[in-house]
Amino acid sequence: MSNKKNMILIIGSNGILGKQIVEKAIKSFGVENIVLSDYKANRLMLQKEQIGMEFGKQPSTKLIDIHSTKSIEKGLQNIDLVIIAIQQKEPLIQKQCIEKGINSIDLSVSPEFINKTLDLNSITKNLNLQIVAGGLFPGLSGILAKELNNSVQNNEPVDIGLLHSTNGSSGKTGVTDMLQIFENNVVLIKQNTTIRYSGFTYKKQFNYPKPFETKKLRLANFIERDYLKSKGIISNYWTSFDKESFNKIISVLKKVGFLKLFKYPKISNILSPLIAKENQKDQSQYIDLSAKTSKQEISLILTSDYKATASCVIAFSKAILNNKSKITGVKFPFEIFTFDEIKPELEDVIKEIKETNTG
Repeated sequence: MSNKKNMILIIGSNGILGKQIVEKAIKSFGVENIVLSDYKANRLMLQKEQIGMEFGKQPSTKLIDIHSTKSIEKGLQNIDLVIIAIQQKEPLIQKQCIEKGINSIDLSVSPEFINKTLDLNSITKNLNLQIVAGGLFPGLSGILAKELNNSVQNNEPVDIGLLHSTNGSSGKTGVTDMLQIFENNVVLIKQNTTIRYSGFTYKKQFNYPKPFETKKLRLANFIERDYLKSKGIISNYWTSFDKESFNKIISVLKKVGFLKLFKYPKISNILSPLIAKENQKDQSQYIDLSAKTSKQEISLILTSDYKATASCVIAFSKAILNNKSKITGVKFPFEIFTFDEIKPELEDVIKEIKETNTG
């Protein structure tokens, strides 16, 4: 990192994930380079004061309403990079970033939003880099898929798996996104055939390092695989929780039609807080992210979903601010980064790396 001061605006800094990103960003870039934002002045001031007590210096703040183009435009003044840890319906922030020549990283997993953001490639000349799906899963997952795809033969898919912890923290938006993904039908890709299944029903065994060891993950329709496929990378995405009893509960809720209710925002806003767990600091939250083929496997035991996601975001941020290759446009992390580039920034959240090669 150069001595040049880079101002990093974090939109959604008060959310569960946003707070993790703020903490990691302060430790990586310094308080003086961080700008918090919220649309509630009192909440923003409280966060600013809490950070001041913890780090001995208060960060800058900006009141931003993400539904107002004028508010966004004003908030982006004197900013070098924007991290968006809040859900947008339209890519208003990205449009303003493009106009002002500012880089951004967005963590949304919504297919509709991602596609709208990708459309900006065709309707405007983007001279800066706007990353979409810039977290752990999707994000680092796509990077691992690309890594293993270099060694596959005969149209073999890369299997991407994420094992969640039932002890892990989860926010309302994350719960809604996840359960809607489980509700969708999904296609299993084999070397020469495809088979359609109901989401979160078809199982595959994954062998993990301790503390997990052998677990069965379930096929799910994560949108990242479609974008990997458009770049010639064939994959299947799998996920489950570390306790099979919890997976069975989700399966039952799916069968009785409960998960379908989460597509309605008003109902989701009522139901999601019943499932979301926002404070799980004292329990083990280990998760595993893995990619494997018949000849190669990379498996990462990580300390927690949100902490690992925040570390990925900061790794991407550092790479963008040092963007010597001058890559521009709306891109996915797997189009830009390699695992070796990102790995050093994940050292604080990686408990163990298992890499095997039987080829």
